[in-house]
Amino acid sequence: RAGLPVRGRRTSNLYREPWEAAWMDTRVGDLRERLGLDRPAVAAERTNGAERATLAAWSTGALSFASATLAILVTPIVLAAAKLP
Repeated sequence: RAGLPVRGRRTSNLYREPWEAAWMDTRVGDLRERLGLDRPAVAAERTNGAERATLAAWSTGALSFASATLAILVTPIVLAAAKLP
């Protein structure tokens, strides 16, 4: 069973680096190489159980947060609509 390729846990990013104007002169290929994005993505079947558990935990948390936010936004509307004649 072939899965989707996984990328991100084995690469780096620029979030923790201070902004540098020199980045605008950097070639995209050079930046991809620096961040480790030039390597092929890992096939999903090669991910380990810890990575899959982490994905499941983050996904569950995100869905729970989204559901709670939706409930908070929709509840006053439903209550107001219930009071209408």
